[in-house]
Amino acid sequence: MSIFCVILGVLQTGLIAISRNTLSFKHLRLHFGMWLQLALELQLGADILATTVAPSFEVLYKLAIVALIRTFLNYFLNREFAEQTPEAIHLP
Repeated sequence: MSIFCVILGVLQTGLIAISRNTLSFKHLRLHFGMWLQLALELQLGADILATTVAPSFEVLYKLAIVALIRTFLNYFLNREFAEQTPEAIHLP
């Protein structure tokens, strides 16, 4: 499911870049970043659900490390969005 979000984000961002020449690189990067953030959240949820099927300490350690990395990625994506101007965040 998360790979679908990334592919959809790449396609939609590419279509926006082709159809509107007035958008800056910052707008395109923010638009694609939103799709990446959604994919990270969905992937983390899928990993948590997969761990409930066969919980072992090794799998739980791996999940904790992956969850920590994805949490940091989401934090920095959110911080990047918050630093942008309100006009830049309003995307089509």
